Amino acid sequence: MKFSEKLRQLRTENGITQSQLADETGITKRSVIKYELGETEPKPRILNRIADYFRIDPDILADDSAELPQITSLEESYVNDIREKYGKKAAADMSELFSAAAAFFAGGELPQEEKDKFLKAMNKAYIRSREESGITDGGEEQP
Repeated sequence: MKFSEKLRQLRTENGITQSQLADETGITKRSVIKYELGETEPKPRILNRIADYFRIDPDILADDSAELPQITSLEESYVNDIREKYGKKAAADMSELFSAAAAFFAGGELPQEEKDKFLKAMNKAYIRSREESGITDGGEEQP
């Protein structure tokens, strides 16, 4: 998959506009559009900013033979639940946790049932930590 396709997929999966991506990464909207159309490739420092924003390895973005990590349907349902309850930022946080956990499963022969238990535990821990810290919908702290 080409960089342009990966960028568009990451942006749409995270529910952000080209303008929001530009604002968050400090690049121009025009550049984001050109990257997504495949008209140009970002320089390494810009690629790193984009990778940092999406919390993904820059090598995965740059290498056309590398595929983006796939979210399982169970992970997707957890991320969607978090998005509905706490908003886009919280959903991105949950997605990041799942991406980090992917390394935990890499190369192993863990049964899917055990993976599902792990994902469920991560989801519960995330929700409990938000509630215990007083963070409610939209990321607002409550007294």
